[in-house]
Amino acid sequence: PLYREGRSPHADATKIAEQRWTLSKVQLIFASYAPSVIRYHKAQAGAFEYREDSETIPHNATLIDIRNEARSTIGLSLQKAIQETLAQKKGVLLLLNRRGLATMVLCSDCKKVCICPHCEVPTVLHNASRRLQCHHCEFQEPLPLFCAVCKNPDLRLRGKGTEKVVEEIQKMFEAATIARRDLDHPHLPTTHADITIGTQMVLSSIPPALMHHVGLVGVVSADTFLNLPMVSAPERTFQLLVHIALLAASHHIPLMVQTLLPEHHAILSALNNNAAAFYAQELSTRKQFSYPPYSHLIKLSALYKTSSKGQQHAEQLYQHLQSIAGNLFKVLPPRLHEQKIRTQYQWSLLIKSPMTPDKESVHTLLAKVPLEWNIEVDPE
Repeated sequence: PLYREGRSPHADATKIAEQRWTLSKVQLIFASYAPSVIRYHKAQAGAFEYREDSETIPHNATLIDIRNEARSTIGLSLQKAIQETLAQKKGVLLLLNRRGLATMVLCSDCKKVCICPHCEVPTVLHNASRRLQCHHCEFQEPLPLFCAVCKNPDLRLRGKGTEKVVEEIQKMFEAATIARRDLDHPHLPTTHADITIGTQMVLSSIPPALMHHVGLVGVVSADTFLNLPMVSAPERTFQLLVHIALLAASHHIPLMVQTLLPEHHAILSALNNNAAAFYAQELSTRKQFSYPPYSHLIKLSALYKTSSKGQQHAEQLYQHLQSIAGNLFKVLPPRLHEQKIRTQYQWSLLIKSPMTPDKESVHTLLAKVPLEWNIEVDPE
């Protein structure tokens, strides 16, 4: 995701680099402790010369099944470890890849959820401003005093973000100094805090001097990406945990990871320093369902002011593409995305294509796609 442009034409820097390498025969080096599944598969197939670092840093990682802990953002095991670390005059680094105080506000009676009027996704409560904010279009509104539907004043907060972690940590360790770093608080204080709480952006900018002060790294929830409906969710989870584990291990700091999915292969492989097991499992799953790198995914998407018009056009396009796809391509039925974009409804179709398709067949198929539809190959 870091190498891919978010807007059309969704240019991917790694693919551009590969094309430049093919055309000019210059040396191309991809360096990563956790390469993408597609890149790993290419290397194993001989497309690249694969060199694995012979030096491995042993991890001192503990996996915590939060299902067996108290119903709190910070479980008892992690809470005890924080207390012991602070008693040793050491700092604590806590990571949660979600910002805000509550990721959902809903009515206790009718269960109506506060949503963004433009994107139709739940708005996130931010504590400092006491405002609800959409993390997709940045729409904001004050926290309502009562439910807009049934007028019930009892609104419940659900989900957790970095602000929620700060709130709970302040109650648990009243004497501790606390710093937070996320998109809302992009800068860390110059002085050492007892407990630093942040999203993954902390990993790319944390000063070495701070890590020398840290005696414990904790992941509040390892499941953030795994709850997302996308093919790359296990891969992104694995990559993030590997990054965190290496950061902790390189400074000889113990790591504690809370999760609701302790048996998931992405989590276990990352913490057991077993990349081969992760890639083997992930490639097996993707091969079973014919996902990249065993096929190309072509995503077609368009925005409509009304859902009914979008559905009509999407169904027509689906039927038309199916009639000319033959046995070479598999066209999946259209779907409506829950998240609206700038008040418009997004409809999309997926096409599965062989890894080495006949270019003329691809051009013939995609030439039938109307101009208002966006075409994206191998989306994240």
